[in-house]
Amino acid sequence: MGNPDTGTLHGGAITALLDGCSGAAVFASLTELVPIATLDLRIDYLKPAAPGKSVIGKATCYKMTRNVAFTRAVAYQDDPEDVIAHSVGTFMLSTKLGKA
Repeated sequence: MGNPDTGTLHGGAITALLDGCSGAAVFASLTELVPIATLDLRIDYLKPAAPGKSVIGKATCYKMTRNVAFTRAVAYQDDPEDVIAHSVGTFMLSTKLGKA
């Protein structure tokens, strides 16, 4: 996904990675499995990913209230200290689908 001429990865793929691993960090922090939903996800893109290399995402759920979980995440390639993108997110807990 991205520019086929340069091999550059599209920012949307990094967004999906950070959102997914942040949500997984929230699920891992729950004492009881409940539905969650992303309320807000702010991403700072620090540099482009090098073409042809895997991108790794790592997230932490650092605070959980009754209704909201808070996360931090990074995307990197070879070195976790050499970050491609950084995110902070909030997730709603115990979401329910409404009936139409």
